[in-house]
Order: sequence, then structure tokens, then C-alpha cells
Amino acid sequence: LQASLEDTQRQLQQTLDQYALAQRKVSALSAELEECKVALDNAIRAR
Repeated sequence: LQASLEDTQRQLQQTLDQYALAQRKVSALSAELEECKVALDNAIRAR
């Protein structure tokens, strides 16, 4: 039972780590998307 609990806790920690990594990727991609929108707006205005 103790080994099962430890395994479950280890899996939970791995899942939380993966979730945190995914959140960082989403944040970075969101910032990149915003930069692209600004660049597009600037290009349209420069016409």
C-alpha cells in the first residue's frame, strides 16, 4: 500500500511538472502571437 501511494504521488508530481511546462509554453506562444499581431498591424498601416 505504501509503495502504491508513493508511486501515485510520483505520478502526480510528474503530471504537475508537465502541466507547469505546458503553461509556460502557452505563455510564450501567446506573447509571440501578440508580437505577430502588432507586426501585422504595423505592416498594414505602413501601406
